[in-house]
Formats: sequence, C-alpha cells, structure tokens
Amino acid sequence: MFKPSNVIVSDKTITIVAWGRRDNDFQQWRMIPVESRAQADQVAAKIVDRKIRRGYLVSSDQQK
Repeated sequence: MFKPSNVIVSDKTITIVAWGRRDNDFQQWRMIPVESRAQADQVAAKIVDRKIRRGYLVSSDQQK
C-alpha cells in the first residue's frame, strides 16, 4: 500500500511517496524535489502507475 502526495513547503515543492505492507509495520518514505505543482503531479502519477504495475495497491483514501 502506498500514498503519494504533493506538499508545498515554504517556496519549495516536493512529492512525498510512502509505501509499505498492510500485514506489518514496514514503510518506506521518499521525498522528491520538483519545480512546480504540475511537475509534482506528473511525478506522483508516474510513481503510482509504476507501483500498480508491480502489484502494489493504492490506499483506499487515495483512490479516485
């Protein structure tokens, strides 16, 4: 399970991606600096697509 999100901190924008397992406490977090909100959305979409292809599930609160 993973959750992508975009966060604006001060004048910087980053994409934060968290993924892990539902059956234990394993988690990994990644912060990716980007130039704009539009680029952050593109990076997040690319990561989500790649994770889904590898068999990950999107957190139910992140599904559209």
